Amino acid sequence: HKCNRRQHMVFRRPHVVLDDRGEIAGVNWSPPFEGPLQVRPEMVLPYLRAYRAFAEEIDERAPRLQFRMRRGTCVVFLNRRMLHAREEYHLPRKNAKRMLEGCYVSQDDLLNCYRVLGRDFGEDIS
Repeated sequence: HKCNRRQHMVFRRPHVVLDDRGEIAGVNWSPPFEGPLQVRPEMVLPYLRAYRAFAEEIDERAPRLQFRMRRGTCVVFLNRRMLHAREEYHLPRKNAKRMLEGCYVSQDDLLNCYRVLGRDFGEDIS
């Protein structure tokens, strides 16, 4: 759930997504954008315990790569396969500006282009 002057977005999805074999296919984790908990009353405490355990695992034990981006830096990653975040930022002076642009590409569209280019150039990209 994200609501401000220009946005009112509501989208529900599970934290853990399973594939057709019952294996973990993805994890949705974005505490700042979560709306109110909507589960049956008997599921509130088990959910909160699992939520807290998962958050602690991420915050305290998960391996992380941390770096300061420099001007002109571009970072590209598969959004569905990597937990990512940024820390608080303090402007070095009052008139300084921070510019951080996000760009999202549909994995299906990207893979489609990849396969079509492979076909057009005679490469077997199955």
